[in-house]
Amino acid sequence: YVFSGASTIQAPEKWKPTTLKKVQRYRPPYITSRIQNQAGLFTVHHNPEEPFMHEKLHKIIIPKTIKRKIKKSLYKYGINQKLIYPGLEGISKDLKWLETKIY
Repeated sequence: YVFSGASTIQAPEKWKPTTLKKVQRYRPPYITSRIQNQAGLFTVHHNPEEPFMHEKLHKIIIPKTIKRKIKKSLYKYGINQKLIYPGLEGISKDLKWLETKIY
């Protein structure tokens, strides 16, 4: 999904999402290399029980037929499982992708 209709907030240490009036983007502090490498950006909702519908929320579907081609292009630029998932998990996912045609 892509959502372009929210401003980004810097949440204080003691903070309650229920005080928000609208949906906001939130970038958490980098407490692990995994969060840092994934460049996590989240939305915070004042009422998580309400379904979120917005004219600026778009779903992007990547056809299965081009998935491997896109991954190859990203790999050339150093974006791979080892980067996104630091540690043994990322190394094993990367090797699996390199040695098989699963993805």
